Amino acid sequence: MNENEAFALIKRVIEEKIFPGDEARISMDADLHDDLGLDSLDQLLLVMNLERELRIVFEEGDVYQRLLVRDLVEWIVHNTAK
Repeated sequence: MNENEAFALIKRVIEEKIFPGDEARISMDADLHDDLGLDSLDQLLLVMNLERELRIVFEEGDVYQRLLVRDLVEWIVHNTAK
């Protein structure tokens, strides 16, 4: 999966599952908590949906120390590379 695909997936999951219809704030440099307002439950929902979509498992430390959308994109690209 490349960066554009990973970003599109994260954006879609946030828009559809967490904040339906709120696409304006989602960017590569958006902070999950400060800019997008994701609390710990929202982050858990994001992770669960990404795991389901990608058929991968995030380690707890991998997710909660990644605060920017860009960090999640990079992690997904790195961990889904063949």
